[in-house]
Amino acid sequence: MSDWQGVIFQPPPILSTFSFRSGGFGAFLTANRISINAAGTWPAANRALYMPVEVNAPCTAYQMAFVVSVQSGNCDVGIYDELGNRLVSAGSTAVGVAGVQVVDIADTVLAPGVYFLAMNVDNTTASVNRASGGGTADEYRCAGVQQQAVGAVALPNPATFANPASIYAPLLMVSTYQATI
Repeated sequence: MSDWQGVIFQPPPILSTFSFRSGGFGAFLTANRISINAAGTWPAANRALYMPVEVNAPCTAYQMAFVVSVQSGNCDVGIYDELGNRLVSAGSTAVGVAGVQVVDIADTVLAPGVYFLAMNVDNTTASVNRASGGGTADEYRCAGVQQQAVGAVALPNPATFANPASIYAPLLMVSTYQATI
């Protein structure tokens, strides 16, 4: 029998906060024609941002990535469940030079459901690619974006979700394929 049907139900190789299939936030970006390739400085030091994604098939998260425009300070990236429980985070990591920064995380199995991709930066000089060009803080809240003031760069466990105070959502990516070299 062919393996074709199994391929149909494979999860995408990369989960992204801006995926058109990622639930409410992806649809919000599409509807508002919001750009995802603009860099911007982090909105507030030690402000954790949480962006919802929907996982439609079981997968394992191996790495997270984001695009750096300006190198400065430290960051942390991670994945949370719907209730704000941290499933994995990288811990304090230096923000790299301009370009794609890939961060290893512990291999984390994700069942179908809604998750939050999270990022925190310890300063307002670092600049990463983000959503830009439209929307209001209320629209971001309705799309599921959350935030939290954190006293340090490490992402908290559990998260205490709060409505966003700014229209800033970083482009975060999760690799669900493990490369063997």
